[in-house]
Parts: sequence; structure tokens; C-alpha cells
Amino acid sequence: MNTDASSYRSGYGEFVESGALQFVRVLPGPVERVWAWLADSGKRAQWLAAGELPAQPGMWFEMRFDHNGLTPDTGPVPERFRAYEAGVATRHRLLRCEPPHLLSISWGGGNEELSEVTFELSPQGEQVRLVLTHRRLVRGDTLRSVSSGWHTHLQVLADKLAGRVPPPFWTMVDTLEQDYAARLGQAAAGNSPP
Repeated sequence: MNTDASSYRSGYGEFVESGALQFVRVLPGPVERVWAWLADSGKRAQWLAAGELPAQPGMWFEMRFDHNGLTPDTGPVPERFRAYEAGVATRHRLLRCEPPHLLSISWGGGNEELSEVTFELSPQGEQVRLVLTHRRLVRGDTLRSVSSGWHTHLQVLADKLAGRVPPPFWTMVDTLEQDYAARLGQAAAGNSPP
């Protein structure tokens, strides 16, 4: 298992427009294989959360997060995430589904503003370019958490697709939250966005 932080401390999310954070990853293909890891509940449960996608856009569905089941060694759970240690279920709406290239779902609600996550896949030779864009985000603790969360989950996906054992989940989250807090602080101070 790779526990070296340098293995996941790259590929930071970038702000591409107001309230929109974007991650780009190049993953082992083909595109249909990567699509299965987005759309199939069992495969998605291995890097993000389980939950059957509905048949039609506009319909609601549930995703069940089991963060402790994503990596063989989870690392110590930071105190602020203890509530998520046993897993959590969230509701989402399917916004667009165009296999095997585009999936868009709602995100958040409850204590946070409803936002939108879009996954776009395109072939890049034998590999696949994944662009994840999370729109309608508000800066602050939610933004830091969303940034480090997506970064961590995408690292787990990339490692599993490449046949590698991902680093401990909570260790990645904790390290990346600190990184994004510094990057967001620089952006707030007038420096370039994260």
C-alpha cells in the first residue's frame, strides 16, 4: 500500500468559474470501463458511494457512503468526521445521463445549498479523460470539504482502476483538507485561485 502523501498531493481542483470547482484525471480506459465505475452501484461503492441510478432524469435516488470501506487501511478518523464513520445516506437527483460520456446529479441539500456534480468522459488514446465539475458552490468550510473530498475519492478511483492499493482514506482527507485550506486562503487573499 502506498502511504506516501506525494502520491495524491497533485491534481488539485481548479476554479473554472464563480462557484465551480473542476478536477481532471486521466484514467486507464476504455471509456465504457470508466463509465461502469460511475454508473454501476457496486463499482461506485468501491470509490464513492453505492446507490442505483434511476431510469429517468429528474428522479431522486439515494447514495450510501461507507468511507471506512473504501481503502484497506483507513487511517485515524479525524474528530470532525466521526459522525460519518458508520456511513451516511444522502439524496440526489439524476439531472442528465448520456452513457458512456456524461452523468450529472444534484449534490447537497439539508444543511447546505443544493449544488450540481457533472462527470464527463472522453477517450484519450487508450486512456480516458475524466472531468468532474462541481457547480454552485459557496466558499468556506463547505468548499474546503468538497475540494478535499472529491480529490480523495478520485484518488481512490484512479488507484483502483490502475490496480493499486489506495492510501488510507482518512489520512488523505485530513492532509488534503489542510492543503485546500491553505490554497483557499491564498485565493481569498487575492492570489490565484486554488
